[in-house]
Amino acid sequence: MDSFRHNPDDFIIINETLILPLDFFLTQEPTYVLPSGAITQQYIQGSFRKWQDETNETSLSIPWTEGDNYIANIATYSAAYSAYLAAAALPQTLAAAKTYQKNLLNDYANTILNGNVVYDEKEYPISLSERLRREAYYFARIGQFEWGSVLGIDHYVLDKNNTHVDLDLYQVAAVLNLMDKVRTMTNQNIDTHSEAIDALTTINAVLAYDYTTGWLCMPYNAARTFYVSYATSINGTCGEGSLTGTAVGGAAILNGKLDLAHNDNRYVSYSAVSNADFTQTGAVRFIVTPNYSGSPAIQQQLFSIGKASGNNTNLISLRHASNGLVKIYIYNSSAVSIINDAAFSTWSPTSGTPYLFELNIDLTTGATRLFVDGVQKGSTLTQTGTRSTDVLLLHVGQYVPLQTFTSNFSIEGFKVYNTVQHTSGYTP
Repeated sequence: MDSFRHNPDDFIIINETLILPLDFFLTQEPTYVLPSGAITQQYIQGSFRKWQDETNETSLSIPWTEGDNYIANIATYSAAYSAYLAAAALPQTLAAAKTYQKNLLNDYANTILNGNVVYDEKEYPISLSERLRREAYYFARIGQFEWGSVLGIDHYVLDKNNTHVDLDLYQVAAVLNLMDKVRTMTNQNIDTHSEAIDALTTINAVLAYDYTTGWLCMPYNAARTFYVSYATSINGTCGEGSLTGTAVGGAAILNGKLDLAHNDNRYVSYSAVSNADFTQTGAVRFIVTPNYSGSPAIQQQLFSIGKASGNNTNLISLRHASNGLVKIYIYNSSAVSIINDAAFSTWSPTSGTPYLFELNIDLTTGATRLFVDGVQKGSTLTQTGTRSTDVLLLHVGQYVPLQTFTSNFSIEGFKVYNTVQHTSGYTP
C-alpha cells in the first residue's frame, strides 16, 4: 500500500522510496503540520493514520485527504528535490562560479585529448602521442622503432584496438601532426573559453556559459569538413561552416535517422560554405535506408551540392533513377556540365535495409567512383574539369536548383570530405 511517514528525525518518507528533509518538504507544502503535540506521523492509504506524542499513540482508520494528496504528488516532490540538490551544489560567489565553470571546461577538453585521430581510416589514440614521438625519434636515429619493430623490418604503431599497423617514418609523422593539431586547437580553445568566462560579471552568466563550442570533431579526421549523425537533430554534428540545418516539407528525426521516407518532397538544407565547397577532389559518405525495393517509382535525389536555386554552377547531384540506375551530374564553375546524366550501374535495394554509399570525386586526374557497401558500382568515370568554391548550398534529399523530386528513404551518418577517401572501396 502507498504510505506517508514523518519520522522522529524530521524526515518525510513517501511510499518508502522518497525521503525528504522536513525543511524541504515545507517549501512544497507550507501548510503541513503535525497534529498537536505529535512527534511522528504515519498514514497507510486506505487503511489507517496514526501519530504519537511523547507518551501516547493515537490511531484513526478514516481517509486523510491531505495524506492522499501528498502521496499523489510524489513525482513532483522528487523532481523538485533533484533540482534543489543540483542548485545547492552550485557556487554562490562570482569567483567560485568561474572556478567551477573552468573545471568543467577542462574536463570537457580532456575528453577531446583522450580521443582518437584518423589516418588512412585507422584510429590512433592521442594518449599515445608522446610514446609515438619518442619512437619516431629513435627510428630516425637508428632506422627502426625501439617499441614497434619486428625483426628490424616491420615498423608499426598501435591503433585504438591495440592492433599493430605498419607505418613508415613519413606516415608516423603524419599521425603525429594530426595529434599535434588536436592538442594545439584544444589548448587554444581552453584559453579562449577561459578568457570569455573571466570577462563575465554575474554568477548566472558564468553558469550559463556554453564552453562546448568551437572544438574539433572527434575522432579527428583532417579531410572531413562536415558531419551530421542525425542521432537526435538535423543540425550538423561538426563542420568547418554553419551547422544549422533547415528542414523542409516535414523532414525530421525518427529512430536516429533523418526520416525522408514518405514519397513526397522533404529534405534538409545546409550552408555549403566551408562545409561542402571542395573543388577538384572530395568525397561524400552516408548510410541510406530505402523505403522501397528495386527501382523507385519516382526518381530519388539522394543529395546535391551547388550554388543556388535555379543555378547549376559547381553542381554535384547523385540520384537513383526510376529505371534503377544510380546517376551523377557534375558541373563546372561556369555551370557547364563535366559529367552529365552518367550512370554508375543499376542498384536494386531491399526496403528497410541500410546501405553504405561513398562517392569519390577526382576531376583532376579523372577518377570518379561510387561504392555501395565497399563494392564499386559500375565503371570509373574519367571526365575532368574545373570547379570553384562558389558553392552555397548542400541539400540532403533534394536537388539544389529545386527541380522537385520526391524522397522515400532515410539517411544517417552523412559526411563530406575535401579529398578522395578511397579508390578500392570502404567497409566500416
